[in-house]
Amino acid sequence: MLRQVMRKMETGINRSRKVGALLALGIGLSTSAGNAFATTTDYLSFSPGFGSGWFYYYYGYSQGTLGSLTPNTTSDGNTINSFLSQLYGEDYSVSFIVTFSGTPNASWLTSISTPNGTLYGANATFTCPIVPNQCGWVWRNPYYIELTSSGTVAVTHQ
Repeated sequence: MLRQVMRKMETGINRSRKVGALLALGIGLSTSAGNAFATTTDYLSFSPGFGSGWFYYYYGYSQGTLGSLTPNTTSDGNTINSFLSQLYGEDYSVSFIVTFSGTPNASWLTSISTPNGTLYGANATFTCPIVPNQCGWVWRNPYYIELTSSGTVAVTHQ
């Protein structure tokens, strides 16, 4: 494509205009490449709930049943279904389940900062789809944190 642009530019313009046009073309290419990896941070108000059973307990948010997360949607329109820390016997885990309009890849989630610590998407196991349009990230030891404190949760994503 660059050769086609150069051929069109060669007729009727001088060298300085060619250089300026190439610089503008280069700036446009680098800007659009930079935007492909841009991240957004959504700040959500989090108030964890608590649940338990015979051999397990959990803290956090589950849409409509446990705790609260306001808003429960990301800035790109995805719905957060649950954000839970669970202990079942000796198995500790944190899960983050989101409903997407499309299918994301594992790198969509950069990090989640909570009052109890920060979880990084790169340290999680990513599963998609769990059910149609739902994907999840799960952290196990040594990345486990208990979601016991209320406050602001910052979700950084692509």
